[in-house]
Amino acid sequence: MLVAELNNILEIAQKVEEIWSKLNTQRTVLIRLENRTPFALRVETHHHSHGGFGVPPDIEVPPRSVSLFGSQSKAGSIATGTEGSVTYVAQGTPMYVTLHWNNPFVGPNKCSASVAGASAAAFEAKSISGSGHDANMKYELRQLIDPRFVRVPDYRFVRLEGYILRPDLVSGPNSPSPLGTPIIGLSSYWSPSREDNFATTNPAFLHLAKLEPDYNRYRLEGYLFAPTAPPPAGTIALRSWWSPSRGDNFATTNSAYTQPLRERLLPDYGHYRLEGYLYPPDGPQPKDTVPLYSWYSHSRGDNFISSNPQYHP
Repeated sequence: MLVAELNNILEIAQKVEEIWSKLNTQRTVLIRLENRTPFALRVETHHHSHGGFGVPPDIEVPPRSVSLFGSQSKAGSIATGTEGSVTYVAQGTPMYVTLHWNNPFVGPNKCSASVAGASAAAFEAKSISGSGHDANMKYELRQLIDPRFVRVPDYRFVRLEGYILRPDLVSGPNSPSPLGTPIIGLSSYWSPSREDNFATTNPAFLHLAKLEPDYNRYRLEGYLFAPTAPPPAGTIALRSWWSPSRGDNFATTNSAYTQPLRERLLPDYGHYRLEGYLYPPDGPQPKDTVPLYSWYSHSRGDNFISSNPQYHP
């Protein structure tokens, strides 16, 4: 078994020496994978374009340990090096990490590491390539945040905005309020061309399933206390901004933006609407409500609020 604890320097050195003693062709690579996460990794697939394993990897890499193995060109081959990859699947969270290396007969050595899967945004994989005919390739996998706080493709949890009245409290957006206070539905839309989620209570959109350019209504998040009436005691405002450069709608109750109201946010978000009122996030969850959470995708530049249970961290 060529796996060692991360802090066991002596054991790692012994295993490195053992692997080098078994690699004996023209181009060789010693692969060192440091799994600095609390999840075990298990080999899912492996492939060689050139060469093969001189010392194969262990099937499973325990949490917070180092896996060592070797790849080399085929004995007797002419003008070829070794190029291959291994993909591991994390045990306990939907994440894959792929290691790739190339020690060619001609040209510089290269290596890379990448993560994929539903919780990939919670992790970071890095690689460093060694030089020479006998090369060291080092890979490191780290957990950046709790995987519960990420969603595909790279949405990360931002904050709990507050508590809204649950979507099944009344039969539809036009139904009378059972609370004696006017309420209004918060509907969500999605634009594939802008990759933008958009939630609003705007009554002009109440009967529209589609908005320009290609927004489609896909969900009723719940109900807010209407912005046209005095807010009930103990509630806070949900306000919306729009960025033309990002093509992004952004809604929040964050007091840093609302108390006092900031009309402009970087880079070019402009405030355009008070959506309504909801219960604050710092108190106990009131009866007949659901939490409303914020998420953000860096790759899409998309802010996103939702009461969907699938987006509960």
